[in-house]
Parts: sequence; structure tokens; C-alpha cells
Amino acid sequence: MGKGIGSAIIAATVRAVLRSSARYGDVRGAVEAAAAALTADLDSAGLFVTLFHGRLDMDTGEMTFIDAGHGLTIVMRVDGSVERLKSMSPPLGIDAETEWMPQTVILEPGETLIAMSDGVLDLYDGSLASLDNVAALAMLAGSAEEIVQAMRTRARGVAPDDVTVMVIRRDA
Repeated sequence: MGKGIGSAIIAATVRAVLRSSARYGDVRGAVEAAAAALTADLDSAGLFVTLFHGRLDMDTGEMTFIDAGHGLTIVMRVDGSVERLKSMSPPLGIDAETEWMPQTVILEPGETLIAMSDGVLDLYDGSLASLDNVAALAMLAGSAEEIVQAMRTRARGVAPDDVTVMVIRRDA
């Protein structure tokens, strides 16, 4: 979370470290590697990084994830309910001794996971209540692509911050 070139560089670095950590085969190993690689730099700069990092088993719909202080991920259930995936860990750069605890969620056929940047909240009132607006918008969409397009349309010309949305929909 943050604005400007500095935040963009940090985000790109985190992304590169996580991608290079794919060899660990699990989310905990990837986040531990990212934390180890970035903590000293984040600490010296007085910065921290929130993240949502997950691995989806395409056959079972099970997603194992670590939410490190981000807290902006929801699951749209097939029955119309919305589940917010809670952050159980602090952001990277806060506590070098953090034990990263993976969580799991099952995406059943027809269900959708939406993770977003804080800029999405700014398209509404800026509060966490804006997640309800995103959920309402998603319920009207027939596909992951339609959700992304609706967010793009809403952000066009008015977004004060980056608007990033990742949508995963498990089809039957």
C-alpha cells in the first residue's frame, strides 16, 4: 500500500522475490524468502509491505495463502454470501521474527476470489465498507473478465491511486 514511484519499486521488488521463490513449492517458503530478502531494506527505509500470496490447486479448488497485513480479499460464495479473508500476519518489514502461518480456503465451482489494492477502496468511500460495494458489483458480473472490466470502467479518469484487482473464478 502506498503511492508514488518508491512504492511501485518496492512492489516490483516484492513481486520479483516471490516469483523467484516459486521453487519452494509452498506459500510459506515463498513468503519467508521474501521477508528474509527484504526485511533489512524495509527496516532501514522505515517501510513495510502488505501482501496476499496464494497457491491454488486447480483440481480441488483449495487455495493456501498468507495474508500479511493486506486484508483486501473476498470470496463470493455460490449461495450469494461474501467471505472476507482475514489477515493473520503482520506486513513484511514489521517483525523479522514473524512466523508466517498459511491459511486455506476452498473455492467451490461457481465461486470467485477477488483480491484488490487499497486504490479500489478509494473508488468508493475509502473504508473497508467499500468491500461490500465491490461484492455487489461482482454479483452482477457473469465472469471474472466482467468484474475486472467493471472495476476498470469505475476507475477510468477518477482513480487517485493504483487500482489493481485479481479475480479468480472457479468454473464447474
